[in-house]
Amino acid sequence: MSVLTEGSYWKTGEGEYNVQVSCEQHQSEMLYEAFHDWSNVAEGVDSRKEKKILIFRKAFRTQEEFTKLVAKLKHNNIINLKEIT
Repeated sequence: MSVLTEGSYWKTGEGEYNVQVSCEQHQSEMLYEAFHDWSNVAEGVDSRKEKKILIFRKAFRTQEEFTKLVAKLKHNNIINLKEIT
């Protein structure tokens, strides 16, 4: 099974991260489920690629906790996240 979609993340504050995902409209419900305990801070549309853009935010106690989540999402074929530095 291939990864559902690609995305990126960046640290916004002490222990807080944003995740941005660009997806097909029909994939958005699965992503809302995967990020159900995150704040959905922004949504938009890339009209050139006809994709939905979702941005989620969440604070973590440790960076290790966030790193484990990134690995879990990739392992479960939901999203492959890359860091923006």
